[in-house]
Amino acid sequence: MKTKICSKCGEEKNVSEFIKERNTCKECHKKRCQEYAQKNKEKIRKRTQEYAQKNKEKRKQYNKENKEKINETRKKYLLKNAAKLKEYNKKYYKENKKHSLKNHKKWADENKEKLKKYSQKQRNELSDNYIADALRIPVKELRENPHLLKAKRNIITLTRNYRKFKQLINN
Repeated sequence: MKTKICSKCGEEKNVSEFIKERNTCKECHKKRCQEYAQKNKEKIRKRTQEYAQKNKEKRKQYNKENKEKINETRKKYLLKNAAKLKEYNKKYYKENKKHSLKNHKKWADENKEKLKKYSQKQRNELSDNYIADALRIPVKELRENPHLLKAKRNIITLTRNYRKFKQLINN
């Protein structure tokens, strides 16, 4: 087993823990990069924006060619960080409630047809959200009580079937 001494922390470590052809271990290098990023946030942001602007077409092409790979990476990230993202979104919503509501209203006004289709789908499938709305209780509370959820689903199904049967008889 070959070892090296890190020029930053002075510790003797396995060669695999060093950056290729450098005398700094990966751990020290990571710390140094984080410190640099912290000190130069604005500079990095500006450089990133300039690159994005200069390479718009290149980035579009890459995204188009690697759509599945990108979506898979996003899914993995969302699953891995679901709790953290949920907490962040809650905090953001609290801090920017007016702005969030305004944006939601704007989106709803611009996507009435999409919203209508979504609502129809929820209604037809008797989704948890639809049933919670019908009972006027939070979805989380409803999911904690699966018997209530099942009972309300059955009641709605029976009511719908009764109405259909009644229409058949009247026609």
